[in-house]
Amino acid sequence: MKGGPTSVPIGSVSGLGAVLLFTLASAMGQIPRPAPRITGSAPARTAAGGTITIVGTAFGEYLRGTSSVRVGRCPSQPMAPGPGLIAIAPENISSWTDTQIKFVLPPRSLGMVSIIRADGQMSNVWEFEVVSPCPLPRPVLTSLNPSGVAAGSGDTPFTLTGSDFTADAVVNSDGIPLATAYLSSTSLRAVLPASLLREPRTLQITVVSAGGATLPLPFLVARRPPAVAAVVNAASFLAGPVAPGEIVAVLGSDLGPATPAGLKLDANGRVANQLAETRVWFDETAAPLTYAAAGRVNAIVPFGLAANTRTRLTVEYAGLRSEPVVLDVTQAAPGIFTLDGSGRGHSAVLNEDGTPNSAATPAPPDSIVALYATGAGLTTPLAIDGTLTTAESAQPAQNVSVHIGGFPAEVLYAGDAPGLVAGVLHVNVRVPRDLPGGGPTPLILFIGAAATQPGVTMEVSPR
Repeated sequence: MKGGPTSVPIGSVSGLGAVLLFTLASAMGQIPRPAPRITGSAPARTAAGGTITIVGTAFGEYLRGTSSVRVGRCPSQPMAPGPGLIAIAPENISSWTDTQIKFVLPPRSLGMVSIIRADGQMSNVWEFEVVSPCPLPRPVLTSLNPSGVAAGSGDTPFTLTGSDFTADAVVNSDGIPLATAYLSSTSLRAVLPASLLREPRTLQITVVSAGGATLPLPFLVARRPPAVAAVVNAASFLAGPVAPGEIVAVLGSDLGPATPAGLKLDANGRVANQLAETRVWFDETAAPLTYAAAGRVNAIVPFGLAANTRTRLTVEYAGLRSEPVVLDVTQAAPGIFTLDGSGRGHSAVLNEDGTPNSAATPAPPDSIVALYATGAGLTTPLAIDGTLTTAESAQPAQNVSVHIGGFPAEVLYAGDAPGLVAGVLHVNVRVPRDLPGGGPTPLILFIGAAATQPGVTMEVSPR
């Protein structure tokens, strides 16, 4: 009829008009259009970034913002529950007809696809194969807490912070797996066994999971600073105030090298004040050293401390210093050297004929013996730190006396010990002729009023 409505097939109308006519047709009881159906896809196996074609029926027209292709999506977090379906961006849809759609598969897609037609009807879900659909991100390690311990520590727990950690993550130390606890995607807990912490070293810590391995972070097993347990007279092994020129034994741990180092001379021909990276400081003066090892260092108290009443001793090894030990300074702190180095028992005495004094070779009464001590204090003339004496010259500034078996003995010489370092006292004394003798006989040396340690003896033959 002229001027009347014209019959137009629904399929030829585009845009919102198609939706409107479809709605009117449904309202008038007409049979609705069949739901879209996917019947195939190609290629059979694809990877993210590749173009995939799905075929089927009743896909309808593509209307931007209304029609969509949806694919399976990997979980946003590795431990998140289940995949979801997300819409393909319009720019990644290259063609859309009623029976075929082509689109680019985005990253982290799973092998499942569905479409929603412009009228809102959703198709079936079609499955296909995707190459490496959900690659896990490589974990990242950013910090360790703590990031180091002292050598010799016991089993040490530590926390690792980073990102993209997974429940299967394992912490490694130089490739050795450690006991690991998963706390979250940004935090792990691990334990370094004591067996890896015995010696100073730098461990390389990594996290390994299904996503790969992190770059390493260093865990420092540091050398422990020296620890001073006691400062004793090297001859008597008694603690107490120190005297100028006294040879002292500093006892403790991590004081020096594992392999002991003995006395050596510096460029000036004096006893060096550093042995195998070890130094002993009295305030800010480095003392001459005669021995250095991990558990003991022998040092000579500087003569310059005579004006002090106190001094602060520290031990330095390999650049690390101990906590200071405060010591009183006195005029004399004498100790007699003994044969076994314990500070007690038989003294290191030489008989008049040069033989070591012993039960087999006792000293006769009225004979001359030589004994050796340290801690006599200042000398006249003043001794120089670390010098080796070549002649009998410097003598103690205070009076020297000796008792043998309770009898006063005549002191013939008291002063430097030729060939030994300044600080060692050499005393020649005559054995009292009235001594009954026969067996170990007590021996005491006095510097002024200060006496050597008790329990020191020598052998005197019976009259």
